[in-house]
Amino acid sequence: MLDQIIKSPIVTEKSTKEQKLRKYTFLVTKRATKIDVANVIGKLYGVKVKKVNMVPIQEKSRMAKRGIPIIKRPKQKKAIITLEKDQTLDIHKLSKK
Repeated sequence: MLDQIIKSPIVTEKSTKEQKLRKYTFLVTKRATKIDVANVIGKLYGVKVKKVNMVPIQEKSRMAKRGIPIIKRPKQKKAIITLEKDQTLDIHKLSKK
């Protein structure tokens, strides 16, 4: 169940800069809640989560010939996790607990 809520970490230029502020970005399932994400991150990485912000990512599509839409990117949801003051995590390594 834990692996189903968190799909993958998002590694972009903006998310890498925010890691200095203890903010980490993950792609999560559409039905995930803030409480679910905080619990899963705490168990997987062994850290204390201070705050979770959820951001919906809109579907990106364009029209092809004859008005048929082509979907380039489906609807998704991302979670921005803020950790407690002295906490850090490596998004590519899981906790051994």
